[in-house]
Formats: sequence, structure tokens, C-alpha cells
Amino acid sequence: MTLSGVPLDEAFLSRFGEKAEKAKKMLSPSGTIELGYKFARESNGWKREYEVRPQYVAITYEKFKYPVTEVQGSVKKTVTSVDGPSTAIDLRGKAAGQPVTLIGKIAGEGPDPAIELRLAGINLPLDDALIAALPGNYPDIIRQFHSTGRADLTAKIVQQAGCNLCDNEFRVEVREAKLKYDMFPYQVEKVKGQIVVRTTVTDSSRPVKPGEAIRSFADRDELILDGFSGTHAGAAIWLNGTKRSVPGSNNRLLTLHIGGNSCPADADLKTAMGALKLSEMWSTFSPKGSITFSADLDILDRGPLPSRPEFDPPFNAASDLKLTFNFLGPTVTPAFFPYEVSELEGWLQYKNGRVDLVNFAGKHGASRLKLEAGEVRLYPDGMVWANLGGLKGGLELKPLIVDDDLLRALPNKLRSAVSELQLKGRAELSIRQLVVLTPPDAAGAVPPPDPFQVSGAGFLPTSSLQSRISPPYLARGQSPVGAAPQRLPPSFLPPPTPLPSNRPDPVVYWDADMKLDGASLDTGIPWEDVFGAVSCRGRYEGTHLGLVRGNVFLDRAVVSKQPVINAQGQVRVAPQLPDPASPGKYLPSELEFTSIVGTLFQGLVGGEARVVLAEPMRYDLWLTATDVQLEDLAKHHRLASDADLKGTAQAQLRVYNRQDPKTGQWAVEGLGKIDVPQGRMYNLPVMLDLVKVLKLQAPDKTAFEEAHATFHLRGDRIKVDQLDLIGKAICVGGSGELDSSGEYVKFEFYTLYSEILARLVNTPIGDVSAFLSRGLFKIKLTRENGQMKYKPEPVPAVTEPIKAVADRLKGRPAKTTGK
Repeated sequence: MTLSGVPLDEAFLSRFGEKAEKAKKMLSPSGTIELGYKFARESNGWKREYEVRPQYVAITYEKFKYPVTEVQGSVKKTVTSVDGPSTAIDLRGKAAGQPVTLIGKIAGEGPDPAIELRLAGINLPLDDALIAALPGNYPDIIRQFHSTGRADLTAKIVQQAGCNLCDNEFRVEVREAKLKYDMFPYQVEKVKGQIVVRTTVTDSSRPVKPGEAIRSFADRDELILDGFSGTHAGAAIWLNGTKRSVPGSNNRLLTLHIGGNSCPADADLKTAMGALKLSEMWSTFSPKGSITFSADLDILDRGPLPSRPEFDPPFNAASDLKLTFNFLGPTVTPAFFPYEVSELEGWLQYKNGRVDLVNFAGKHGASRLKLEAGEVRLYPDGMVWANLGGLKGGLELKPLIVDDDLLRALPNKLRSAVSELQLKGRAELSIRQLVVLTPPDAAGAVPPPDPFQVSGAGFLPTSSLQSRISPPYLARGQSPVGAAPQRLPPSFLPPPTPLPSNRPDPVVYWDADMKLDGASLDTGIPWEDVFGAVSCRGRYEGTHLGLVRGNVFLDRAVVSKQPVINAQGQVRVAPQLPDPASPGKYLPSELEFTSIVGTLFQGLVGGEARVVLAEPMRYDLWLTATDVQLEDLAKHHRLASDADLKGTAQAQLRVYNRQDPKTGQWAVEGLGKIDVPQGRMYNLPVMLDLVKVLKLQAPDKTAFEEAHATFHLRGDRIKVDQLDLIGKAICVGGSGELDSSGEYVKFEFYTLYSEILARLVNTPIGDVSAFLSRGLFKIKLTRENGQMKYKPEPVPAVTEPIKAVADRLKGRPAKTTGK
């Protein structure tokens, strides 16, 4: 029997009682249908069929409320004398003008029949009608992606017979779409991928199966984002992810795996990071350029507390976000050390307001930077605490180039100190640990915590240099900080004095080595071709330099044009003291070099030095040299091939600078002494040694066996108070001055024959004046037109200068005469 043109109105549906109500609730039909009824007896019993054939009906399925029109096909219910009822569904229609099908069956009676249905549609618009059809709160989740475009839809609804539990799966195959996720609003175009939503539906007023107790059912709903890809500003992006419940809570966890190739670090990415409450991290590193990356995000969607079911907890990045980020390519300028690093690559993790850094590498110009491990903590008031290096590895900068960019990155006081050293040439920096604390954006925004103290047990292993030099360079009570404090804001280095509210500089602790490989620097005297290492620890307190201690070990160097090898020493900088004349300011830092020892021409040189890092730099150097081999000195200064210089020399030197009270100009001053107690000096063009070479020529074929000199330095002038040369045949004594270039020379020498000098051993000067004047003459030495000129003059009488020379030489006759 067939009945056509039946309207699906209330009058018709009410005739069929409860079953019609269920059908109405399930499909919300409208339009006209054709009804068919068939009854037949078969060998094993009877069979009854009810068939509904829609004639362009509109329906909306209750488990997927997506309006479908122009529905055709059939819904056939079959009842037999043997089996329970079974309904076969085969419908086709249109949704948003695109073809849609619903195929499947429903078997059994009662509230929990067996259900197996499949809804499919192709080329459907990604509009709100499709999104709203998803069950539960998934429409709100999907709407957060603001997706547009086209999609193919597949929905599966499955329920086991007699089971109060329906498993639903919805697959949306997206193509040529656009999306922009609220929690990470990064516009992605040409999107394709698959959204999978799986839900379970149960009637909570009944048990899952008959006879069981009513119990709460674990949340098994999940959202899957599978195989997504797209572009942003022409750069390729890919994404996968899930959103599932967190066992034992009413929270849900969104996990995203995102990657991109050459993505611009643009304003869109900055905005997206801000939506994740990571604006502080963006501003801390200030990335630019392009990034190739892969990232894993865990975003916790907190449910309401049982005590406050109406309250929707806000997103808190510090507790609700975990981000791991593997990347390469961008240029960054860290706020805590504003030194631009390009082509940066590495791995970082953000969790609980903390950023962990691993295997970072980049470059700045010709320098290569490498960081094995680090930690950065970000605080709401803008404060940043960074701990780079430590037990997991350090920071390397090879080569170290002290350019304007590096100087600008240093805090003000450290900048001037490093600039004064004028480090140039090949050097490498290895920082075992660098701890930086930047001030907050607004002083006083967060109350300061109690001081965080770290005992001396927190010391890291010191450099291998320490084993070479004793005592160790560590300052008592000085320590790095192994971990940031757990309260806000961090305070790992309690300042010794109250910090002004407008303090711009960070607090810095460092533990570093610097390798010198042919470098040059200036500590008041020039250092060239320096090979070796410097190791130190120190603190910069934000307003002034704190305690700094270190060791120096040099394989070789040219110090003030003199070659020194195997030099070592200790350096100490005391904490800066307040300037009593200028409140709020500090006196300049003073470097103290102690226990200096090295080898100079096979002899031993040692001393101390003090350098004041002021403008201009002030310094004071004391050196003593013993057993200096004159033959090596001659080779170094390339004396003439027929010169003969042998023996050992002893020397003392003090060089310093001070301000002239009359002119206000700073000038070099100093004094020194040189002694050659026994040696051979033959055909020499050189008479002054370690400070400045004095070129002078003694009479030909004359050998001297002793030499003694004392001198003073002032500016570019060297005043020689005493220069005595003692030989078996002749002795020369005198004084004079010259400039540091050797262009100005003015000396007067008096000569004595050695046999005359021998008579002075036990004879007063007055008693030998007669014969002394007969064997005495004076030599005036000057430089004229670039040539050394000697002008001998006879001396008719014993003058005071001659007596002074004779008195000095008188003390040497025992060696001169062989007695």
C-alpha cells in the first residue's frame, strides 16, 4: 500500500503517538512524504515493512543539527516475527546548496537501540551553520579559529544495543580555508587539514547498562586537528593538535604541534604571542627577520571550580601554558643584554613563567655565539632574571670583538671599564655563568622580597687557571646564584646600598675566561701580541661595580715593546665606594695587579700595578727584573752584528701618570735603575735598556765590563741622572736626557782611564786633582740631522760634575782593577 503527498504536520504526526514524537524530535522534518506499507508471510514467519519516502523534505538531525533540504530517498522500518524492529536510512539532500547524504540503520526498540549512521557532505561552506551543528561546547572551540573556506563533512553516530552511550565522530576536511585562532591570532591562509571531533552522549538519569548503578561517566570527548598546512605571508605553516580532558579534573588540555619555514617575525606574530600572554618574552628578545621553527604548545583550559561552578577561570600563561620551541633564523636583541645576535638557532621551553634555553647558537658580525644552557624568568612588572650557563654549560663568543655594539650592550659602568682597556685583535670569551637581573618597568610595582642568600657552597668549579696560580682568586662571600627565588620579583643579589627608583642598569654576576691569541690592550702601558688567558668573577651592582677577582696567565706578550713569557698574576677590583663629593655617584674603579711574575730575556721580572678606570686612565706600575740575559736583549733589539753584549742585568722601574698642578694635563712620570754587575759590552750602539733605548757610541774597540744607570721619566723625556760604563782600559760616566723617539739627545760624558781610577781607591779627590786633570776629557753627545755626534773636549780642571763621576766610579775599582 502506498500513500503519496502526506504533509509532515502536527495533525499527521500526532496520529502515531510516541513513536512519531521520537521521529519528530530526531529529525525535525517538514514537507511532504510518500508512505508505503507492506505485509508478507514467509516460511519462517511474517514480515512487516513501513517505508517513508521524502519528497524534497527539510530535516535537521538532532545529533548533528545541520539543516538539510531537498531530502529524498527512503526510511524503511522492518519488523519480523523473529527479529526486533530495524530501520534502514538512505537519504540524500542538500545543505548550503551542496549534496549531503545520510545512510545507516537503527535496530531494536526501547530507549537504547543499536545505531549506526553516517552523514556526509562535500564542498560545504565553513560557516556558523556547520560549526553550530557540532555537539557540546565544540562550536565555541571551533569558532575560536575564525575559519572560512570549504570543507567535506563526515559524521558517524554509533550506539550499541542496550547501551546508554552513543559515540559520535565528526570529520571536517578543510581546504582553501583561512583561520585565525583567538588564543594565537596568527593569520594562516590556503589552509587544508582535517578536524575530528569525538564525543560521547549518555542520559545521566539512567545507568549505562540495565542493572548497573548510575555513575558519572569519564569525559572521553576529544578534538583532533590533523595534517593542517597553510601559509602566512607566503611562508609555509603546518599544524597538528588535540584537545582532551585531563584525568581526575574538569580541565581540558589543548596540545598543538606547529611548524613553519621562513615565517616573518612580524607584527602578526607579536600579536599572537601577546594573546598567549607572552608579550614579556617577545619584548625580552625582540626578534626580527624570519624564523623556521617547530613548536609544541600545551594550553590548559581550566574548568570551573566545584565551589564556584558559575566562574570561568581566566587564562594565565604562567600556569596554563607550556611552550617548547625549536627554531633557527631570526635576529634577536635580548633586553637583559642588548647585543644583536643574527641567524640564531636553538631550543627553548616556556613553563611556569620561566624560559629554558638549550643549544643556542648565532652570530654577530664575524663573531660566533654559543650557549649550551640558560634560564630566563619573566615577571609581570617587566623584571627579567636570566641565568646563562652554570652547571649545564656556558656561553662562548668567538672571536671576541670589542666593537661599539658590544660596548653599548654593557651596563654603563662596565662599558667605560672595558672601553679603557682598548682590547683589540684575536680573543675568545668563555662565560661559565652569567646572571642578569633587569629592573622592573615601574619601580615599586611589586614589593621587594627578603634577600635571597646563597652560601659559599654554591660556587661553581673554577677555571683550570686557578690550579696554576695560588692563592685562588675567589672572593670570600662572593657567589653565583644557582636558581632564581621562587617569589616575585627575584632577588638573587641583594644590593649593598638602596637602589634609586630610576635605576636603568641591570645587576650582573659573571664567571668567565678570556683567551688571548695575539691580542693587544692598554693598561696605561701597551700590551701587544698577547697570548694566554684571563679568568675572573665579578659583580656589577646596577649602580656601581662590585667585587671582582681574577687570575692572569700569559704564555707570552710584548709589554712596552719588551718580550715577556710565562707571566702570571692576580687581579682584584674592590667594590666602588660612594663619592663623598657627589652624592649618588661612585668613585672610579681601581684595578690592582698583584703577584705579577714572568720571564724577561731568561731573567725573572715581577711587580705590582694599580690602574684607576677614570677619564683619563690613571696607573702606577712597579717592576723589578733580575738576571736578564743581555745577549737575548741584543738579539731582540737587533743590534749590529759586530756588537758584543753578554752578561746579566738587574733593573727596577716605576711608571705612573699624574696631573700637572700648573697645566692640569696628565703626564707620564717614573724612575728606574739598571745595573750590569758583570758582563761584556763591546762596540755597542745601545746603552739604555728596558724602558727606552738610548743609542750611544763608545770609543771603538773598547769593551766595558760593568754598567750602572739611574733615570727619571717625565712626559716624553727620559732624564738620565747616572750612566756609568766601567772597563779595564777606560771608564765613562755622565748624565743627560733624550726624548722617547730618540730624536732629541743631549749627554755629557767624562772619561777616566782605568789606571787613574785605580789610584782613587784610597786617595781623596783633592790629593789627586793634579794628575786627574791631566788624564781627563769630556764628551758631548747630541743628535744632529738624525746622526749621533760626539764632541770630545779636554778638561783642564776638576769640576763638580767630574768629582761626582769620580765618586761614583770610586766604589768600583776592586772589580775594575781586579783586586
